[in-house]
Order: sequence, then C-alpha cells, then structure tokens
Amino acid sequence: MRPVRLAACNLNQWALDFTGNLARIRASIEQARLQGASYRVGPELEIPGYGCEDHFFELDTVEHSWECLAELLRGDDTVGIVCDVGMPVLHRGVAYNCRVFLLDRKVLLIRPKTAMANDGNYREARWFSAWKRRRTLEDFSLPAAVSAVAGQATCPFGDGILQFDDARLAAETCEELFTPRAPHIDLALSGVEIFSNGSGSHHQLRKLDQRLDLIQGATAKAGGVYLYANQRGCDGGRLYYDGCACVAINGQLVAQGSQFGLADVEVVVACVDLDAVVSFRNAMASLREQASETVAPPAVRVPFALSSGAGGMQLCIPITPRLHAPEEEIAFGPACWLWDYLRRSGASGFLLPLSGGADSSSTAAIVGAMCQLVVQYAAQGSEEVAAEARRIGQYGPNEKIDDAQALANRIFVTAYMGSVNSSRETRDRSKQLASEVGSYHLALNIDSVCEALVSMFQGLTGRRPQFRVDSGTPAENLALQNIQARIRMVTAFLLAQLTPWVRGRTGFLLVLGSANVDECLRGYLTKYDCSSADINPIGGISKQDLRRFLRWGARALGYPELARVEGAAPTAELEPIRDGTPPQTDEADMGMSYDELSVFGRLRMISRCGPVSMLRQCMQLWGGLNSPSVIAAKVKHFFKFYAINRHKATVLTPSYHAENYSPDDNRFDHRPFLYNVFWPWQFKRIDELVARAEAPPPESAQHSGVSSSGTGSFGAGAGQPVSAGAGAGAGRPVGAGEGAAAAKGMGSAVQARCTCTKPASRSRASTRGTRPSRLCTCMEICGRGDGRHCAHPPRNLVPEPLQPRLRAAAPAAHDGQRCRDGVGVASVHCAERVAVREVAIRLWKNELKILKSGSIAITRPLAPESSDAVRAKLPMFAPTSTTMSPGLRRGLSHPPRPACPALAAHKSAGSVRTPLPPDEKMAALSLEAQRYGKLNAREMMMSKLHHNRKWFDSGEYFLTREGKMLQDLLPGGPAAESLPPRLSKDAPYVVAPPRPVFVGGAPKASASSQVSDY
Repeated sequence: MRPVRLAACNLNQWALDFTGNLARIRASIEQARLQGASYRVGPELEIPGYGCEDHFFELDTVEHSWECLAELLRGDDTVGIVCDVGMPVLHRGVAYNCRVFLLDRKVLLIRPKTAMANDGNYREARWFSAWKRRRTLEDFSLPAAVSAVAGQATCPFGDGILQFDDARLAAETCEELFTPRAPHIDLALSGVEIFSNGSGSHHQLRKLDQRLDLIQGATAKAGGVYLYANQRGCDGGRLYYDGCACVAINGQLVAQGSQFGLADVEVVVACVDLDAVVSFRNAMASLREQASETVAPPAVRVPFALSSGAGGMQLCIPITPRLHAPEEEIAFGPACWLWDYLRRSGASGFLLPLSGGADSSSTAAIVGAMCQLVVQYAAQGSEEVAAEARRIGQYGPNEKIDDAQALANRIFVTAYMGSVNSSRETRDRSKQLASEVGSYHLALNIDSVCEALVSMFQGLTGRRPQFRVDSGTPAENLALQNIQARIRMVTAFLLAQLTPWVRGRTGFLLVLGSANVDECLRGYLTKYDCSSADINPIGGISKQDLRRFLRWGARALGYPELARVEGAAPTAELEPIRDGTPPQTDEADMGMSYDELSVFGRLRMISRCGPVSMLRQCMQLWGGLNSPSVIAAKVKHFFKFYAINRHKATVLTPSYHAENYSPDDNRFDHRPFLYNVFWPWQFKRIDELVARAEAPPPESAQHSGVSSSGTGSFGAGAGQPVSAGAGAGAGRPVGAGEGAAAAKGMGSAVQARCTCTKPASRSRASTRGTRPSRLCTCMEICGRGDGRHCAHPPRNLVPEPLQPRLRAAAPAAHDGQRCRDGVGVASVHCAERVAVREVAIRLWKNELKILKSGSIAITRPLAPESSDAVRAKLPMFAPTSTTMSPGLRRGLSHPPRPACPALAAHKSAGSVRTPLPPDEKMAALSLEAQRYGKLNAREMMMSKLHHNRKWFDSGEYFLTREGKMLQDLLPGGPAAESLPPRLSKDAPYVVAPPRPVFVGGAPKASASSQVSDY
C-alpha cells in the first residue's frame, strides 16, 4: 500500500484583501498539517482573490502577490508539506494565471493555466493569456524579495509535473476540467496518479451535480486521485463561489466539503491508496495499450515522499455526493452572499420594502435564513461569526447571540409602504411575515407624498392625470403608477439612512431590491423604483423557482405565512379598484404568464434564439396547445417589450447570479439597449412561417383525410390507428349519445392511416378492443402535414394516480406521445353525452420533469360563451375553441341548457384549487359523478411526484344540470357534511384566485403595458 493524506480547501477570499487572504491561506495550511496531510491545494488566484478583474492590469497586484508568497516562504508554513497556491505571474512580459508549488521554503514549479474561462461571467482572456507551449518547461527568474528568502534565483515555469519519491502529481486549473481535451487524460496515460484543481467556480442553481460528475468522471476512465479546491463566498461582486472542495479516486467520491457556509476556512482531507490507482489502470487492457505509446511530460524531481507519515491511517471509503434541492440553494446561497456583503461593507443591517408579494417575501425569508445560519454557527462555537454578529448587531458584552428572530430585529428593517390602492391582505401578510422572521417592521402610507406631486403637476400644467379606471389615457395611468413606485424607492433610502439613528444605533442600512430575473428580462419594473437598491438577492432567480422556494420555506424555515403569500395572485397594487373592474394582476399587465416568460428567457439567453428561431422552438414546444398565429403573436409581444424596456437593464441593481439567462447588462448579457422595437425583418419572416404553417394541406392530403388544424390533436377513423391526442373512432363500441356526436361532423377530424415512412414505434399491449398495438410516431406530420416527424417513441404521460380513474370513466383512453417538444396530449372520448375530455401534461423544460397536470372537461350543456371554462390549468397556453379538435368544437356548438347560477357565481369569484400541503403523501377528493342525475362532476386528484416533492393538481368541478353549487367550489373549502362519508376525513386544502391564461388568440396586454414604464 501507498497511503497518502491529501487536503483541498474552501477559502472565503476577498479581492485585493492581501492581509486577510494571506491569513486564511496560512490557517488552511495549518489545519491540513494538523490532520496529517502532506499536500494542500487552494483555490484559483487565492492570494489576490479571483475577482480582482481589471486590477490584474495593475502591476501592484502582481507585486503584492509575490510579497505574500515571500511571507509564506519566510515562515514555517511550507515546512514538511507541499503547498499549491494560486496567483498571477508575469513571464517574459505576459500575464499568466498560475499555480505555484512550494515545499520547505523553496519554489518547486510554476504551472500556468492552459485554457481560459472566457464566457458567461468569466473574462479571463481579458487579463491573462493561456500557456500554449504544451509539455515545455522554461527557467523563470524569481523576484528579488522571493529569491532572498528562498535562496534560489530561478525555478521551472511551464507545463510540467512533479515527480516525488513515491508518486507523480500534476495540476489543472478550473476551466481545464471542463474543456473537451482536459489535460488529466493524457497525464493519466503518462502515469500521473494525483491531479489537483484549484478553482474559482461560482454557484448556479442545479450546477453542482454537473461539476461533481466531471470530477468523478475525470478518474473514472483512466483512474487516479482528483483533488478539487474552490473559493466559497462573495469576493466583492455578483457571484457567490460555492466551495464544495472534494476528493475522488477511480471515479468514486471519498470526501466532500460543504457547498454553503459562513466559515472562512474549510479543509477537506482524505487518505487514499495510490496502489489502488495502479491496480485500477492495470486491469484495463485498452488503457495499457494507449499508455504504452504515450510520451511522458517533463517532470521536476522532488526528493520528498508524499506517503511519509501516512502509515496506519484509515483509508477513506466511497460516499454518496451531497446535493441540495434547488429550494435549499435559493435559501442558503443568497443568504451566505448577503452575510459576506453585510460584514464587509461596514453596514449595520438591511432594509427591505416588504409589499407582501412573492418577491419581497422571498427576500425577507432569505434574510431570515441568513440570521438562522449566523445563530447556528455561533452556537457551534465559531468565534469569528459570533464576533461579526456582535459587531453588526451591536450586542452588549454579556448579551447572547442565540435567537435568530432577535438578531433579525437588530439588523433587519422591513417597511410596508401602502397607498389607497393597497389591500388589507397584503398589509396583513407583510406584518405577519415580518413577525415570523423577527424584523423591525414599519407600516406607512405614501398617499400624501403622491398627492403632493400630482398637485404640483396640476398647478404647473392645469391638467390632472387620471387612472385608467377613471377614463385616463395609458400615459396618465402609467405615470400615476410610476409615481407610487418611485416614491417608495426614495422613502426606502431615507429610512435606510435614518432608522438606525431613530433606534439609537450607529451605522446605516443597505437597501435590498426584490425584482426576479423574469421581470428584469421583460422590463416589467419601473426605472428607479424599489427594484433600484444597493443589492438584490433574487435578481437571478426565476418566478417559478421563487414560488417553489416559498412553499419550501413555509415548512423548512418556519415561516408559515410564506404559503399564503405563494397562493396569492401576483399584483403590484398600483391602480385603484372600482366596482365592476377586475383587480390589477402582474400577468395581465405583462400580457403573458410568468411560465411563458421563463420559457422565453431561457430560449433568448441559453438557447440564443432571436425572434424567428424562438418561433420555431415555441411551435415545437406548444404546437399541440395553440395555433401558429397565436404562438407568433406571443413571441412578437415578448420581443416588442423586451426591446422597449432593454434600457432598464443598464441600471439594474447588482444581483446575486443564479441563472444563465440573467439580463445583467453590466457583466453577463452584453446587448444593445436601443432597438428597433418593430423588428421589421424578423417579424416579416415570422408572418411568413405562420402563413406556411396554417396553409391548407395539398389536395392529396385532403383526400387522405389528414387534419389541417395544426394543433396536434385529431381524431381517428374507423379501423385506423389512433395517434397521440386522437379521439376514439367508429372502430370500437360507441356509447349512447357518442355516435350522434360523431355523426354530427366529428368525421372531419377522422384521418386515414398515416402514409409517412417513419417506422411505427412499440406501445404496450392493448386490451381495449380494436386499438392497435403499434402507434405511428409522426404526430407532427399527422397534425400539420409539413413533413416533420416526432423523434421519440410513445409513452403514457398520464400520472399513474389518474390512470385507473380515467380508464374507469372512459375505457377507450389512449396513451399520449412524448414528442421532442416536451408536450403530450391524451384524448378520451367518453360514452353517453360527454363529448370530449382531454388531459394534457407538459414536461418541464429540458429536465423532463412533470410540472403540472391540467384537464379539460367539456360537456354539452356548456354554452359557447362559457368556453372560458375550457381553460386547462396548464403552465403554458390553454387550448381554445379555435385550436381544439373539430369534434370538441362541435361539442361546444350544441344549444345550451339554462346556465347554472351557482356555476356563474363560482366563475365570477374566480376560485381554483391549489395543491395540498406537501406533508400529505396522497389526497383524493371525489364527488359521486351520477350520470345525468342530480350532479355530474369532475374529479380532482392531488399527488406528490415521488422524488422531487413537487405537487400537481388536475381539473375543476363543472355542474352540468340542476342542484346548488357545492361548498367545495367556494373559497371556504368543503364542509365535512357535504362530502361522502369515505372522504370526510381528507385533509383540507386552500383556495386561491386563478392566474390569467390567455384564451382565444393573441395576448391582450393592459394599456399600461403598452408603454415603456420609464
């Protein structure tokens, strides 16, 4: 055996803080030495700090880095332990990002980085050059200060390895792990057993698993030991470096540090056997053959044994990687970033305008999570964290730091800035949440200030602006809203400066913004409103992720009010409410839902789509749910307002970076801020594509019966295969009433056997009469006739809890198909007089996770004007009467029965169901659906997806005949006596108003969203 003990570090370095950085490096070396390590690797550019940016152009930065290195050599830090540190080095007039190896007060090797990180947030090629002379070593003249201490004038510089008495060691730096031709492969074939990587990798939601896969994969094919060190913390910018130092051997993780934390120094040590690497490689015949022809890299001989002193040590065993859920990442990543920013800025706390909405409540919860972490670290004996908390919170010498709410009351101020347009609900939510978090809460009214400004304007011009509901123009309406928003910004900064003085404390407060990444991308914010702040912890997080975080935080953080916040409809409350006018909502103002906006943002940034390519992608993604013209209108709508409001990105508050579609103009998203908002060439191409997609099929296609609806939902003919989204045809038994529906014209949706050459794919065996056992996979060619094919085989997309009930209700239910656009539609033709029931399920983005399940229940008694009841509770577009299958449209055209007053009352109340609390494993609410008796009702099932703790709900209740509206359709929830006995013990649920879904064509944005809200 050759046991060696190796150490990797998480260090919270700070750009240009040479004194603090050197102290943290020394502390990590000492901790590694105390744990018996013979080798220690630190983060990238750890001496000056990775985030120096253009300070790397300054020779002072390089000079001070050498001075710090000389201090390491002057002391005993490098005695008996190999230290691998990161710093900038000038060699022959060129700046390189380097690893410097030290041992016993000597410089062993300077190894420059060979691949620069130069995309996204990284600009390394701006400051450094990559070393291009692979496998070449040169002499480097050491600075006088280092030479005097080390007693050597030169050292090797270049792409080489260290040859110890008992092992070979080579280094990579950050980006080199991610490159296609990573150095560790050739080095492994050359016999190198140990690889180290000093990194400066920032946190991004759902990124850690990719990094760990690369680290384990680095040694899975060719064997070896891989050490990964990283920065952890805020080093002075928008990024949070998320640590997670780790050690892997032969593709298995054996040690892993924490991803988030408040400690400045964390050392991860692992004891591994280098003979296990040799055994692993020798057992692979292909590796032996390739290694036998590999030329060895240049090596620097070091008379030192890494395994000395490691005898008798316990070898580390493989562990399972520890990954946080996205909700946990949202809680702890921004919380740690806020703590670093707070303690290093010299401020005495935060001030947050708390409106009671989802965004500001998420920010408040993150600050609460920060306070919980601080108290936790103080209780665990972290003297540094306790000292910082005592200083910032201005605790007395004998006061204990043992209560997160008490700490929040000292360092966190929340302010509800209400107006005549604000509701009691938001006021109560903000007050209750502030109480749960523990903040010092203020409630004030800004009407007097707003009225003073309006009166000043009236005195100046003789005109008084009016809101839209009072017959004002869009310009008047928008100006009156923006006055309120900007007054709140001015008030927030006033309170931030003077509240500590009022409370008898010293210092100032940092103002927190709370605009999410989707709103920043769309420009749905007022320039210089409350989104203008000192920092914004949620500016890189999407609305969907924030809503999931709110549900999680209600349980995990102990703030139950977050659940009520999540269930409320997003609204700015900037317009007055008059009788007969609907309340203002964010999605109606934007002209799109947050789910649609998130898709547009990812396509815009991550997939790099312009208007035309985005239309193509959206037609693939949503083609089965809406017509090409409706999708095109939504794409145009997005790009129009993206262009109108792009100028706001130039003044966005510095935000925590968490998503790859951040619109941050200053660092991440470099695009113009003055556009031709009409996009004449691009929109013309979009119109051409839509016209082509909606053109009638050729005559041959019409003769064959191919549907031209362009929706991807179509019927099946007698004896013909049933494709995804198709209804049942005459080839199976038809119940009473259903044959009449088919006879009245559903045959126009009936198609002949598909003639495409795409091979049919297998489906599960059928026991439903004449249903075929193989289905055609060309859903798109059947639906659009444009020759494009679906690339994926059929699969059942109906959630398992719903399948038995669907089969019971309609024996002819068909499996859906999953096409490459991620949408599946299963269509069911029920017997008797129910025309069509469709269940649609969308797979979430590119992660292939079911997000929600929506259902449509159309019965003949519903009148055409009641088609808004068709709205599926889907995260995307709901089908409309113009994009449904022909049979479904005809079902809507039957003469209506008298409308049910209770149903009309329910629709006007706008109540829909939201998921049950996640602590319930399964809950089902079923009303006895008596066929044409007193009641014919839909059924709702709530179920938890097994692995990711997400919930979906399906369906609404529709009364089709007589009888009063059940209590379960009203906001109070069901009364126990109104349910069947077997269901009376079911858990309660909450009711919330629905989010707007655009039905029947192009989005109809409110007048206020038609003007740039400067």
